[in-house]
Amino acid sequence: MPPGEIIFLAGGTGINPFCDVIDLLFKEMLVANNNIHSLDIVQKNPIINQRPLINRFKFVLYLSIREAGELHDLTVYQLHELSRAQVFETFIRIDSSPDDFYRAYPSFKKINKYFSTYILEMSARADKISQIYVCGPPVLSKNVVTSLRDNKIPSSKYRVLWSW
Repeated sequence: MPPGEIIFLAGGTGINPFCDVIDLLFKEMLVANNNIHSLDIVQKNPIINQRPLINRFKFVLYLSIREAGELHDLTVYQLHELSRAQVFETFIRIDSSPDDFYRAYPSFKKINKYFSTYILEMSARADKISQIYVCGPPVLSKNVVTSLRDNKIPSSKYRVLWSW
């Protein structure tokens, strides 16, 4: 896959398939920054020392959830640290009252719009996008794929991982 942006669009528990990638990137960041745990991380995860993803791709996450409690604390922490380090750009829409969540994690960008608004923006930079991954409820996946097609993003650039 050529270097560029990797975009994750997730709704609700659709974030779960991306948690392993988030965890891997977090560990790559610790190793790259010579964190005190670097040696232990590399010994347990030899793949990290190969071709680090953080050097080849920009990662963007668009996530829509009903309430902040739907996210695992570890995932929130890792995403926050990756966003602070500018490895990830994280956009989150929370339906319930999320103001305290955004105060606690200022690296997350609050969104109030539907994904289709952001897909229109993606179409302007489609040549810089390596891959788009979509995961969420069927209605979200269907609407996102329709919007991707309507905005002329080639089907080779996106994958729907899971719809329940």
